[in-house]
Amino acid sequence: MKKQWIIRTTLYIIMMLLLIFDAKTALNGAKEGVIACVNTIIPALFPLLFLSVLINGSVTGNSIPVLKPLGKLCKIPSGAESILLLGLIGGYPVGAQCVYQAYECKQIRKEEAERMLGFCNNAGPAFIFGMTSSLFNKPFICWLLWGVHIASALMIGILLSGNRAGGNVTIPQKNVSVSNALSTAGNTILKICGWVILFRVIISITERRLKQICTTEILVVITGILELSNGCIAAAGIADEALRFICVSGMLAFGGCCVFMQTVAATKDLDIRQYFKGKLLQCMLSILLSSLLMLTPKGQYIPIYAFLILTIIILVLYLRKKTVAFHKNVVYNQ
Repeated sequence: MKKQWIIRTTLYIIMMLLLIFDAKTALNGAKEGVIACVNTIIPALFPLLFLSVLINGSVTGNSIPVLKPLGKLCKIPSGAESILLLGLIGGYPVGAQCVYQAYECKQIRKEEAERMLGFCNNAGPAFIFGMTSSLFNKPFICWLLWGVHIASALMIGILLSGNRAGGNVTIPQKNVSVSNALSTAGNTILKICGWVILFRVIISITERRLKQICTTEILVVITGILELSNGCIAAAGIADEALRFICVSGMLAFGGCCVFMQTVAATKDLDIRQYFKGKLLQCMLSILLSSLLMLTPKGQYIPIYAFLILTIIILVLYLRKKTVAFHKNVVYNQ
């Protein structure tokens, strides 16, 4: 414990010294972070957070027939399938917030919530199309990115350990007032902006130190690991479009350290080890799927080919995940 305290304190002191000796870079980075929050993050994310709280409170607890197959595939409790949908379309960290809200209302158990964090918190289409459309010559490539992202998230839902025990959510849906939704969304967006500003400072200092010794590709990866939106912007510097596609796909799946800290802030007392494991695996799967897609003839991205690859991989993973069914209520030594 004492050793950890020494390491942690030393790290904090080093960071403080970097801020002092490179104050101008840190100040410019903080300004860029504030501008990003005001111009992009708050307008794009706050309405989604607000509506996701209202929708999640309204639909969680009601089983949605259309989503039942996905719920069974990913071992989600019946009645909580809507969380996966919100996590796929709402963007980071809407999915994490929805999972925590369902857990806080005692609609799902803690272990179920922690497992669902691993695949229900994803980049949304608004972010993917908004941030990556300028990176590629063909608009269809953004759809491929989104398809890979969704497929990899569903695969993680299949692969992460857990079962459908418990079946249904324990408490019916609980309607959330507009006032409570506004308060929850406001608190979440403040935490998100705080982390974005902090990581923009870290990225500015890191870029200045590494720019002379790292290749563009390595610098893009480092930036993406730290903060997703800046990583996507930096990816424009990668000349090869196929490599750019693979890098962006991996970054979208992992989310970056900034999103990781946003998730920690949004989920409070939940253990986020399953989340980290899920995002790491999703990143690896996204890179694999993206690499397979890049094997198509140059300049030709065939939808049927992509669909077949994703379908085959999902089926193989699902069939390998066979479990033995045990009867319940077995009592020993009676």
